[in-house]
Amino acid sequence: MIGHRHHDWESELAHGCVRVSRHSLRPDNRDEFQLHDHEYAEFFWIDFGRAEHQLNGGVEMLEAGDYRCVRPADVHTVVSAGGACGLLNISFRLEPLAGLAERYGADWPWPISGPQRGGRLSPLARERLSSWLDVLAAPLPRQIDLDSFLLDLTRMLSAPIGGARAAGLPAWLGNAVEVFADPRHLGGGVPGLAKLCGRSREHINRTVRACQGRRATDLVNAIRLDWVASHLHATDRPIAELAAQCGLPNLSHFYKLFHATFGVTPAEWRRSIRSAYPLDKPMNFAPWSR
Repeated sequence: MIGHRHHDWESELAHGCVRVSRHSLRPDNRDEFQLHDHEYAEFFWIDFGRAEHQLNGGVEMLEAGDYRCVRPADVHTVVSAGGACGLLNISFRLEPLAGLAERYGADWPWPISGPQRGGRLSPLARERLSSWLDVLAAPLPRQIDLDSFLLDLTRMLSAPIGGARAAGLPAWLGNAVEVFADPRHLGGGVPGLAKLCGRSREHINRTVRACQGRRATDLVNAIRLDWVASHLHATDRPIAELAAQCGLPNLSHFYKLFHATFGVTPAEWRRSIRSAYPLDKPMNFAPWSR
């Protein structure tokens, strides 16, 4: 493509393995952000406002929460679409990460060919990314920090927390389901989910029934049991302790729900999943403080 600049690694990122930048886009500074490609990859998202993303000869409009995974060969720029707009950007070289790209295949956010990867971040994902900015913006960021960030980002983009359980739900409830999947919220039950949404329990129940054909209680318990199942695999914590932490302290009721969902008892699940996916050494995470 004719008429674009090339950003090389040495001039842009000479100080380390990653660069974090924040840009203020305004209608009067559109000319400052010229079309370019680079020797490195980028992950950016719109923090607030609306932006125009010029990409490989096309144009798309982005709003707050929208993200894009930019490859070195992509020719692009981002400018204000009218009014103030904030953009957050993380830049890094792809070459040292070839092993990650090979291992994670189609889940890797920077495919060699095909369309650019993009979408909209949930509130919880944006909160997680904000925490990563503090780590990656350190004066001397470490390669291990960048690797850890990219693994977490790949998981967030390919399999959002609570994603399957939120299928068919409106965005305001799906986002709350993702937040609710954090173990600190599980004990709150339907009232806790309603509080995260800023809606009444009755409204939550009507919405879940209309969209998924089940009660809000059934949705909440499904999220709880997913969390227990993952911890039965990864930890040696007692079953009763996991049941209590997820908000199902009545063991008889917990066992009934677990068997109805997975077709086996919790102990049988732990044995079968470890047989299929053995761990060198199970971890024993301390419970979240409540």
